[in-house]
Amino acid sequence: MIIDAGTGERIDVLPDRTTQTLTAWLREHPGAVYVCRDGSVSYGEAIRQALPEAVWVSGRWHLWSNLCGKALAEVRSHAACWVTAVNPRPTRRRT
Repeated sequence: MIIDAGTGERIDVLPDRTTQTLTAWLREHPGAVYVCRDGSVSYGEAIRQALPEAVWVSGRWHLWSNLCGKALAEVRSHAACWVTAVNPRPTRRRT
């Protein structure tokens, strides 16, 4: 699916996710200066072929998804450490 990232408007829906299909579409619709894509290798190659001067930017969803995934993986990798590192707070008595 081709979307205007600024407006969120759907521009077109491609029949498949091949490099050839996207390359042809981009060449038929010149003018894109910035591109934002998912992690598809075929889309990356199509953009390199059809828009070599385009600036690649990350979409908000992909930034947050990647950040959350990495943060969660880091926390999970230290799960055993958390058990030993966390000390219960001492109780304070009010007098």
